[in-house]
Amino acid sequence: MLRTIQRARTIEFQENFTYANDSVQLINGGLAAFRFVIKPEDGPQRLLIDVMVQQGDEDGDPMIELFAEHDDDTRDRLSRDDNGGSEQNARIERELEPGTYILTIRDSSYNPILSAEQKVFRLSIKPYSLDNIVSSDRTFTLVLGEEGGCVERSSCDLRVNEVKARAAVEDDDFFRVDLQTFDNDACLVVDVDPEGDSDTLLGIFDANREFIVSNDDWREEDQSSRAVLPVESGTQTLLIHVTSFSSDTKYSLYTEIRPREADGSCISVENFERPELEAQNAN
Repeated sequence: MLRTIQRARTIEFQENFTYANDSVQLINGGLAAFRFVIKPEDGPQRLLIDVMVQQGDEDGDPMIELFAEHDDDTRDRLSRDDNGGSEQNARIERELEPGTYILTIRDSSYNPILSAEQKVFRLSIKPYSLDNIVSSDRTFTLVLGEEGGCVERSSCDLRVNEVKARAAVEDDDFFRVDLQTFDNDACLVVDVDPEGDSDTLLGIFDANREFIVSNDDWREEDQSSRAVLPVESGTQTLLIHVTSFSSDTKYSLYTEIRPREADGSCISVENFERPELEAQNAN
């Protein structure tokens, strides 16, 4: 593995840290390695790395690992993923500081009994961008102190039952929530509950599109996403991002703003219980 990494192919990014390789070929259980650099003047970059099965070769199952490479040739593994993308595809989403990185790709379904087995994958690296943001019909307001914690029940206890979050990078759902907490520091609860075996990913950003927090599976027994975060008094805007690791996913989104506990803390994700509400669509 070390010898293969030393022969890593260099990734030359296009504009805005975008890269696409249509032919990552692995033969007989081999491993492909790529090296890329984020320069100090570019600052931290939040990247989406996808490795997808080539069309017509659906029995492949890529697995990827991301390493930070140091000047003394030592390496620290930062992330590893097998099926984080759609279906059997692999995906890593991570903010990376300036430095040198190694990405390795192999086929986790490789059978050593088979000889000369060839798999072809596609590698895609894209910046995590929020340039195309929410439409007005997905904007709602939460006000601390009103009954139910919001201005209107329909705008606060938002349950989105018909939104389809399709596979990975190409289709994302964004919501803008305007918070009004006046003289009270508060806590915002965001809960995403997918139907069936679907697996959602939740991200929350500030109005300047700066990342705050994300969550994949907040508990082991299901694949729902949940985040609880403190918010300061006053008026502010946050962006909620929901996407899915599988195609044609349906989910419900619930948001709530509540006062902080007596000690100034927020309720834990484990202790929060979503109330039973009438389903309401936001299409």
